Amino acid sequence: MIDLHRRNEGLEHFEELLVTYYNSFSDFLKSLGGDPEKLFPFSALRVHWRKYSLFGLISALSILRFMVCDKEDAPELADLAEGQNMGDFLYVNLKNRDLYYERLRPVVRHYFSPKF
Repeated sequence: MIDLHRRNEGLEHFEELLVTYYNSFSDFLKSLGGDPEKLFPFSALRVHWRKYSLFGLISALSILRFMVCDKEDAPELADLAEGQNMGDFLYVNLKNRDLYYERLRPVVRHYFSPKF
């Protein structure tokens, strides 16, 4: 997962992070007696990453709003449990929209980049 607390850091090392993740996963499969190249090769990870990464992008849109809002504007999770409308819960008043867009822009650019 890319650290949304940072500006663009992590995205420029995306390929390295993906390889590191796969190597760790491969080691885990091997420890269970599996063959990573047969069970889930790196090429399959790339296909899955591209296919399912839209969920991560959509999640980032919401999560980032919570991360950059002022503490007093942050929604209470308990309110959602008490029946608050999900749409109302997800609405967060952003006083610093520039920070939100500054953090979001590299994530969106990365998602739509040709090399991704």
